[in-house]
Amino acid sequence: MAKKHILVVDDNDDIRKLITTTLGNTFYNLGVAGDGEEALHYLQTHDFPDLVILDMAMPFMSGLDVLRIIKQDPETAHIEVIILSAQTDEASEKEARALGVRAVMAKPFGPLELLRLLDDIFE
Repeated sequence: MAKKHILVVDDNDDIRKLITTTLGNTFYNLGVAGDGEEALHYLQTHDFPDLVILDMAMPFMSGLDVLRIIKQDPETAHIEVIILSAQTDEASEKEARALGVRAVMAKPFGPLELLRLLDDIFE
């Protein structure tokens, strides 16, 4: 079975390292971006990932802004998205779900919690 391709988008180095270390390159091909603009550039210059793990609060462009762009583009609308957030307000979470986000995961989260979620999504 081909490895799933995941793009990890978070402005926090520690969170990116936690996720990439947890997922490793054994089962997944990983891409990383430090903000929303980098994420959109990644989508334009690489094969589309199967899933984007997207931080909600980032400089320059919020996770919701990136999610809107991904879901409104017919070429990328099929990509699954998980939102990570330290403090998700109800309105933002509601909008993310309306846009088609697969899950909203609260920070801090445990590595096993993330792995279980990915298993559910890729089952």
